[in-house]
Amino acid sequence: MKFKRLFVSSLILIMMMSVYGCGNVELTEEEEQLVVDYSVNAVINHDKNYGLKLMDVEIESETETVWISEKDTTSSEKNTEGSSNEQDQTTAFAVETDMNTVLKLSGIDVSYKSFKMCETYPEGESLNFVMNAVDGSNLIVIELNVTNTTDKDIKLDMINSDIKFKGIFNSQVKANCQTTMLNNAFNTYNGTIKANETKEMVLVFEASRKNLKSVSTIKLEISNGDITETVILKK
Repeated sequence: MKFKRLFVSSLILIMMMSVYGCGNVELTEEEEQLVVDYSVNAVINHDKNYGLKLMDVEIESETETVWISEKDTTSSEKNTEGSSNEQDQTTAFAVETDMNTVLKLSGIDVSYKSFKMCETYPEGESLNFVMNAVDGSNLIVIELNVTNTTDKDIKLDMINSDIKFKGIFNSQVKANCQTTMLNNAFNTYNGTIKANETKEMVLVFEASRKNLKSVSTIKLEISNGDITETVILKK
């Protein structure tokens, strides 16, 4: 496997040098690294002998977080003092954490819009870049609204940030966010959002159909430096 990675990396380097020799293509260091990361992931992920990487997809035991209010706790204590035949009745409710408290992007508001499960993204003709799922897998595309809430343009550089995303689907399947060359990929976006502008961006995940046939619930695990929070997007 180490040999394969070395071979792929060398091949990519040769291809990039060839491109530079044939034209006036100029890339920043961040863009060059993004090309390498995506290319390596694409080659390995589409290697039939390798399959979908375990590091990208994990199967977790079914878990459910329950929040109980102080009122419910009091009610539970009263029921405990009563007849032993009475069952403790509590009302559970989910608390949705605002992802902006974890992202900490000054002047930027990020909110969940919707999701789609597909084999190819985006769909259409004459596209510069298209993602195709590995055979037997689907892409899960989480759509976000990213809004500049100020009266000034904001430079947003997600490539060089410490922010990482993992999707948790149906409380069982956890998948790392994919590195892509999509212009609207939130995790690798590096550009300017104009004053009071809202851009539609996406986070793309991939999961085997065997492990994930449909999506009923979505949680987003966000890591930003020493902070890690799980946000409920769809419940």
